[in-house]
Amino acid sequence: MEQVPVIAIACALLLASSAALSGCGTVHQTSEFDCIVATGEDAIAACRLDDALYLLAIAPDGSEQLLRTRMRSDGTWTPLERNFFPPLDSLQGGKPALARLEDGTLLAVFPAHRTPTNVDLIECRFADGKWSAPRWMDELNSPAWDSQPALSPDGTLLLFVSDRPGGRGGKDIYIASQLSHGWSQPTLVGISTLGDDITPALMPDSTMLFARRRDTTHGDYELFMARPAEPLVWAQAQPLPPPISSPADELAPVVWDSLLVFSTNRTGGHFSIAQTRLCGPVTLHVVVHPSPSITQLEGTLTVASSASIQTVSIGAEGTCAVHLDAGRQYLIRYTNRCSNRAVQWNISAPCDPMRAVVIDLSGAFPDEQRGWETTLANVFLPDDYLPATDEHRTAAALLARYNLAGPREQSASFDRSAIEELLSAVATRAACAPGEPITIELAASPPAMPIRYSGATLDLPALGGSLKGGELLSPERAALLRAYTAQQLLEEALRVHPIASRYQDRIHWRLAVLDESGQSIRIRITFGDGEAAGW
Repeated sequence: MEQVPVIAIACALLLASSAALSGCGTVHQTSEFDCIVATGEDAIAACRLDDALYLLAIAPDGSEQLLRTRMRSDGTWTPLERNFFPPLDSLQGGKPALARLEDGTLLAVFPAHRTPTNVDLIECRFADGKWSAPRWMDELNSPAWDSQPALSPDGTLLLFVSDRPGGRGGKDIYIASQLSHGWSQPTLVGISTLGDDITPALMPDSTMLFARRRDTTHGDYELFMARPAEPLVWAQAQPLPPPISSPADELAPVVWDSLLVFSTNRTGGHFSIAQTRLCGPVTLHVVVHPSPSITQLEGTLTVASSASIQTVSIGAEGTCAVHLDAGRQYLIRYTNRCSNRAVQWNISAPCDPMRAVVIDLSGAFPDEQRGWETTLANVFLPDDYLPATDEHRTAAALLARYNLAGPREQSASFDRSAIEELLSAVATRAACAPGEPITIELAASPPAMPIRYSGATLDLPALGGSLKGGELLSPERAALLRAYTAQQLLEEALRVHPIASRYQDRIHWRLAVLDESGQSIRIRITFGDGEAAGW
């Protein structure tokens, strides 16, 4: 794996309302992060909702104001907005958490002062154009300090920080799951230490980011990452590398696709909000191998996540490379016109702040029957009995009683849609088996009683020798004649088909007799060795 390069970008300033905010401090052109918000006060990143970043501005007197900025399509940020969640944005209890639920409801979890010395969590929901009444989340709250909520992107998990008794350190991270009514009892996250763990955040793949108090004198907090080991269990946390880490403070992480937005005081003085690349690039490399029955590899790769769906063509070499968004779950699906099946993978695109990630996938279609089969009903010979319709019921009864020759005006006929299916099968699968012989077997049912042939003389080995007009046919020869008549109709249809006609010189015909009597024909198409094709 190669090291991810870091690109230096100048600090971008934002405006609050129409007034200019103070600068981001001294940020040189060679800086390895971008300062995106500086208010002249402490700015603490809160959360992301849709295309908006929410942050908390804390004045020197301790008063708070919730602000919002949006990321434009070019990666820049809009001026700050105020007063968009009244009265929730004036609760003065700390940074909130926001998430949009599956049904479109906006879930807001805010810390608020229950008493002058105690902060607890409340929740409120916005649906149908109005806010619900704020509700104290007493299934989570304690007599201690409970604050700094963080919701999973789908709103089903809630992290928060508390200094309640029973933890491992001063401030610990707890987690709860949303239930049909309320939340589960909170449990201590297993990564907590004897120190302070604060300002958690969850990525779409459940990777957790948070700030941990250092055990050195170089600064108070640095950012850590913990990957999920199993549901609601995280592996040992690791500190994020430079340029995210510095001798200054870093806290309040918010993940924005492959970017990390966080608060830092590295520019001197107040906390400002910066962004940098969190995840190295993730590349998916797919290799498709031929199978004994499918050698043509051209196909379509569908790459789907909760955020997007894209399709990529796979060429004759069977390979392709696709860029993935780090931290997302993907469904990868490969389809090929030579098979009715699909090869499918479920993968996670990991966020690795240290390296570029390459995910290698390989696969092949399982070996499958290299043929096609259908059965046609009501296939009549030129001298077959007509079906017992009202028009011919009496005639059919007389023919059956006296064993007379069938009506001469009747010609062989069968379902045209079945012919189209056959032609499509030849056109599609012949292209998937270049150069291989194509065998079309027509196995016909013998009639229930002998039939007298009244047509012109035929001299065909497939019919067991010469066939003369007036000859009384055995059931086997009548079945072969039925199959031969169908072959003539199919050959005529093949000659005029724009694609299937290209493969006529590769087609071999085989006539056979079915065991059961009736008026049906079973059609089988095989490519190459019929035995290998599974017939």
